[in-house]
Amino acid sequence: MIEKKTVRHVAKLARLGIGEKELEEYAAQLERILAHLSSISEIDTESVAPLSHPLETEGSLREDRAEPSLPRSALTANTRHAHEGFYRVKKVLE
Repeated sequence: MIEKKTVRHVAKLARLGIGEKELEEYAAQLERILAHLSSISEIDTESVAPLSHPLETEGSLREDRAEPSLPRSALTANTRHAHEGFYRVKKVLE
């Protein structure tokens, strides 16, 4: 069984405020979680190929298409802060 001292330590690491009467409940929950993880580690995974992603991703992405964009003159036409095809902004760095 997980000790209350261990639960307090884990709660402190996680920055959780746990009262004294919650310690036993959380200790039991942690015990069940660790038992479950222990049972998972007993599963034979030798014949299972490693995955880079749990879902099938091949063919799910669209092909990139380059489309013509607006000319620079059209982009800067509606501002008074344009100069020679660029936007003028205040100096940020010295």
